[in-house]
Amino acid sequence: MMKIAYWISELPNKLTPAPFRLMQIGSLFWQSRALYITVKLGIADQLSTEPKSTQELAKNLGLFEPHLYRLMRFMAAIGIFKEASHRHFIHSKLSLSLTREEKNNVCDMILMHNSSEMTLPWMDAMEASIKVGGTPFVECHGSDMFTYMDNNQPLNELFANAMSTVESLTGLEYLQDFNWGSFSRLIDLGGSKGSKSLSILAKHTHLTATVFDREEVVNGAKDSWRDTVAEQVLKRIDYIGGDLFSSLLPVAKSEKDLYLLVAVFHLLDDEQSITLIKRICDAMGDFNATIAIIDMVVPDIQANITEASFDMQMLMGTSGCERTAVQWQYIFEQANIKLIETVSIQTFAKVMVLTKH
Repeated sequence: MMKIAYWISELPNKLTPAPFRLMQIGSLFWQSRALYITVKLGIADQLSTEPKSTQELAKNLGLFEPHLYRLMRFMAAIGIFKEASHRHFIHSKLSLSLTREEKNNVCDMILMHNSSEMTLPWMDAMEASIKVGGTPFVECHGSDMFTYMDNNQPLNELFANAMSTVESLTGLEYLQDFNWGSFSRLIDLGGSKGSKSLSILAKHTHLTATVFDREEVVNGAKDSWRDTVAEQVLKRIDYIGGDLFSSLLPVAKSEKDLYLLVAVFHLLDDEQSITLIKRICDAMGDFNATIAIIDMVVPDIQANITEASFDMQMLMGTSGCERTAVQWQYIFEQANIKLIETVSIQTFAKVMVLTKH
């Protein structure tokens, strides 16, 4: 399915004359900003399958009708909403996912990516970063992205909700492609609220899990699952708050412990990555536990749009990147750790399995 999606995404480049295609790409931010405003104003929540006039919508939402109509006409032109009759709109297939009542709505993801905190680095600092290096987010806000979120609760919650949206949309079934039977405990470093660990525990009843993440993330995390996760699963997970670089990491209790890191290393530069692996090895003590890193392995040439897009997002907000196999191997050698195998799973990432030499 992903290969088909990549093929389809290339069609505009192949079918549209180059000057016009470049102008299209250059003005795509018009669409993203209009979509952001649409979500922020809650317009989709006011619509149904029955046509509703922009006059009624404007009255309900306290908006200026002439401009609201032009916004909705623009949205309908790109497939979001449908103009059933003059100045009357209904939902399209796309716009349903902008309603809060929809389980798999993408509202928080759109609001997060288009927030001033996330767009300012692209607009004001990206060009300088390409010229001289540095992290655009840090240049704009004075701290790295996660430190900034620790002190900005609304953005922190928006980010957490957006990441939950991704997990809800993509599912966590890909985690089942890995053989968890050889282990007894997961140590989920940077595991957020524990959704990945809980998904694994639900399928593998012999496992327990410890989730380690920032205090602001794990506080109350276990209680938040009470209504949606079975008690027999929830009782096998615990949470520890701390920092990956300054706090004591959970120590290994046996050689059947597995340190799990999902989409953590692409946030880190090489030096940080090497340091973190060494800290994990120290936490193992005398036990030769296993490390499983789930992250992208980018090809040396011709990265696809997903891989390249993720990498640019890392450039904007972090000191990390999406790495090739050669770049991964450099980190493992410097950290004095051995790559046992690389497992393909049903997503764009790989599972890299490592042990101490």
